[in-house]
Amino acid sequence: MHIEQVLLLMIVLLPLALAMSGRMRVDVAAMSMAAVLGLLQFFGLGMLSPAATSSRLIALFAGLAAAPSLFMNNLAAAESVPASC
Repeated sequence: MHIEQVLLLMIVLLPLALAMSGRMRVDVAAMSMAAVLGLLQFFGLGMLSPAATSSRLIALFAGLAAAPSLFMNNLAAAESVPASC
């Protein structure tokens, strides 16, 4: 296996295992996966697109721009739920 494949498995499976065991929230696991994959791509590993091209990567990050908004909306919704529910 290539180093990118091993890293991808670790980056995806570790947060998923933590989320399934209740040690990490699912939305935090998803955001951590996206952040780590983005950082590795930024530092030169071809995790999201080929390492030498940037056009597909720019389109991908434009699509991922909605993720922080969803994360913040999820936090706001969790805080606004009354304790009696």
